[in-house]
Amino acid sequence: MIIAAAGMLTACNRQETPPPASPQTTVDATAKAQDSAAQNRDAYLASMDKKMAELDAKIDKFSEKAANASGDAKARYDQAVADLQSQRNAVRKDYDQMKSSGADTWDKTKAAFQSAWESLQNSYSNTVAKVSTS
Repeated sequence: MIIAAAGMLTACNRQETPPPASPQTTVDATAKAQDSAAQNRDAYLASMDKKMAELDAKIDKFSEKAANASGDAKARYDQAVADLQSQRNAVRKDYDQMKSSGADTWDKTKAAFQSAWESLQNSYSNTVAKVSTS
């Protein structure tokens, strides 16, 4: 009886460790994570494509005002449009770099693009307000 009790006590004190993950399970988990990251990346790029097209349309509309202005107002509008288009071209370069970046540089290029994008949006808002009130 003592031997049976000792055997039961030993069996109760053993902790079950889960079996190690199979190489296939690890590969599947990695593939799922990569698929998710790719989907997030694609969704972000699609969203930014749409936002950039919307801002391009606003800049084009602002450019039309420049074409219809005269005198000092035309000079202010023309300069403002040139500045916005220059900044927009720089943002496009950042976007293209981000779009072609690999997974290892995605976060860095995305942060650079996001900063440039926010700066462009602020410039547009400030320019429209400034030129419209002058």
